[in-house]
Amino acid sequence: MGFNYRSVSYPAINKSINEDSVGVFEISDGLLIIVCDGVNSALAGQLSIETVYNFFKTSTKPDYLVRIRESIYSANDAILNYAKSNHINHGLATTADVLFLLDQSAYWGHIGDSRIYNLKNNNLHRITKDHSVIQKLVDEGFLTMTQAFNHPGKSAIFGALGGGNQINIDLSKMHLTIYDHHKFFICTDGVSNIISEEKIENTLRLMNIDLISKELEKVIRACNPKDDFTFVVVEYS
Repeated sequence: MGFNYRSVSYPAINKSINEDSVGVFEISDGLLIIVCDGVNSALAGQLSIETVYNFFKTSTKPDYLVRIRESIYSANDAILNYAKSNHINHGLATTADVLFLLDQSAYWGHIGDSRIYNLKNNNLHRITKDHSVIQKLVDEGFLTMTQAFNHPGKSAIFGALGGGNQINIDLSKMHLTIYDHHKFFICTDGVSNIISEEKIENTLRLMNIDLISKELEKVIRACNPKDDFTFVVVEYS
């Protein structure tokens, strides 16, 4: 299988520093994508990208979910150790989404409210669940998805790297058959808080990946984004 991908990452309007971080790496015939949304600075996200990449690349564990889990734990330790060594006590933290594509499989790890979507045969599925108060209210039936999308408190999360020694990571994998056409979309909440899933689905259905990237960026910029925005589009065929 082959990869065609584009990544976009920019600071919010009237902001010079982008606290999001993104890394896309080709490793052993596979593709590793890491997307982070830093809290208070870009440092936690940058540390996570570097740590996850180096740990994953050098690990000899045959199970890629184990590699992802251990690389995310290592990133959490790196953030905590950096904060302790540099006497940083203002909440150095980040979300983290890690996706590895190899052969006919997709493996991913997730913490926070950045997201991973899969477009399979032109039908969109969100394959991660936000670690947020609003998502919990949706799960418990107190809010609809439409109400959640428009809720002013939707950025409040309870899961992030750097928040403590004990973290809860979602891990999973899926098989990709040669008969299906797949695109993957990984984004921070600076994207998902602005663009509806219907709009994401319709845009990802476009055949040209450059056009997809440009259209999504145009829509986001037209909304005068108040948050940094990052996304990666991957066509996997």
